[in-house]
Amino acid sequence: MVVAATEFRRYRVIPADLSVTRHFLVDQAIAPYVRAGVRYVDAPGDPTLPPVFISPYVPGDDIPLVPVAEGFGFRDRTSVQAGAGVRVRLTPRTALRAEATRLLRSDGADFDPLTRFGIGVSWVF
Repeated sequence: MVVAATEFRRYRVIPADLSVTRHFLVDQAIAPYVRAGVRYVDAPGDPTLPPVFISPYVPGDDIPLVPVAEGFGFRDRTSVQAGAGVRVRLTPRTALRAEATRLLRSDGADFDPLTRFGIGVSWVF
């Protein structure tokens, strides 16, 4: 017998990136760059809940107890990453940036996708 169940889970991850960036055509208005580095993600912890058992009732059958696993089952991840992007200078101190970064591993996770994209504004102090 199959028992359908839906559960909404919320979790928080804490990533840390360390990278080195090499800019090309630094004096130009449009400057591409490449990036290489390491990414560490502290996976969400499993909640400490008591075990849950589902007991579907079927008339005439013994009532089986079906254990339901609680928690996320995630592990911390450390990955090498590479990326590329472009910086478009608006003023001598302000620029728009767009980049794509890819983890150099074969397995993705819901909380840490293999490819990430970013856009933003940067400025010089």
